[in-house]
Amino acid sequence: MWVLNSNENLKFRKIETSEIDEELMKWFRSARAKNIPVSGVLLQEKAREVGESLGLETFKASDGWLEKFRTRHNISHRFVTTDLWRRKICKSK
Repeated sequence: MWVLNSNENLKFRKIETSEIDEELMKWFRSARAKNIPVSGVLLQEKAREVGESLGLETFKASDGWLEKFRTRHNISHRFVTTDLWRRKICKSK
């Protein structure tokens, strides 16, 4: 019985993750196209919003989830300083 429940939960998480990943990647690409820096905290907040909108109340967007999300989608951990970001915005205006 325990193995059966474990398999069911695992399948649910894959479906849950794929739905969240799809929506979050659309948002992420849109933000990056507008040169908006996207931090890990911002990704987690948006992922929680997406999870809520999909009715997934148990989804937590933990630090572990964030690392796996970044790995799945080959998102690097580049840090952009505020000063550098401001210079880029000023150049584009």
